[in-house]
Amino acid sequence: MTTGKYFIVTSPRSGSHYCAESLAQRLQILPLGECLHHMYPNDVYRFDNNILKVYWPRNLKDQTIRRSSNQEIKDRVYNLISTKNDWQGQAHITHLLPLGGSVLRDIVKNTNAILLYRENILDTILSWIIAYETEKWVNTEVQTPNNIVYKRDIHLDNIKFLIKCDTHLKNLKNKYKWHKIYKYEDFTGNPDIDFAEYPKREQINVWNLPVKSNTEKEKRNIVQNITQLLEDINV
Repeated sequence: MTTGKYFIVTSPRSGSHYCAESLAQRLQILPLGECLHHMYPNDVYRFDNNILKVYWPRNLKDQTIRRSSNQEIKDRVYNLISTKNDWQGQAHITHLLPLGGSVLRDIVKNTNAILLYRENILDTILSWIIAYETEKWVNTEVQTPNNIVYKRDIHLDNIKFLIKCDTHLKNLKNKYKWHKIYKYEDFTGNPDIDFAEYPKREQINVWNLPVKSNTEKEKRNIVQNITQLLEDINV
């Protein structure tokens, strides 16, 4: 497909911000973030004369009463597909499911659709626990937190949800004709290596990119009661 629109379909803690922002910066196209997330008010993404502009809220927490509805998000998808300018967006599979299967099919058909997954589900779970406890979901520098504790009452239901998301996403690998399928474990953490196949345009708009940090072994050492976690999730 000849288009400058790139859409990443993924599940939580799979490296989507690293992949997405690296592509957007390398190609110098408009980054949209998690553009199908309900947390964004509908007027964050505006379409004037078929040109997309993004107006990020200063404080997202203040916007929760203006969350987008499923219908608004579905309309947004087709507005995005129809825009004249190039962009890069991403969505967790759970943000796509309520919109119906036809939406995902149309995204795959009309954009450079990328499926991104993490093979190691334990690594995904450990990454989520650390991010949840530190409240740092996207890191732009390597960090190694200490004394993270797995809390069954707080974490387990979310972990079960993560596992369901992971399974559903991996089931889509052979269902559609993806532009690319990336596995998180294959990323080196160097965008010039990981995305060398894409032409690097003059870097006019640049920002600090997310980093890939902490191996599974390191995360096992960070989460103190790892044995209890392993017993609960049977991995």
